[in-house]
Amino acid sequence: MPEAMTAFGTVIVDDRVQEREGERPMVPYGLIAGDLTGLVSGAIDPARRVGPTAFAFRGVSAGGYAAAVLVFRRAEANNG
Repeated sequence: MPEAMTAFGTVIVDDRVQEREGERPMVPYGLIAGDLTGLVSGAIDPARRVGPTAFAFRGVSAGGYAAAVLVFRRAEANNG
């Protein structure tokens, strides 16, 4: 339910453009802090998030891959 997303201080989606132009948005556009591209590229600093955080995506396989990349990078940064 899109209105429930207001419970989060930071919301990241898989694709900001898709969410803005979609027929039935999952998240009100004004709540979106960024998308998967910004998260994986480092343009979005996860340490600077505000309040509870949600990563909302429509089940695209790229979302699972990106999450795996972030977990791997965090593990490497913490020496495995």
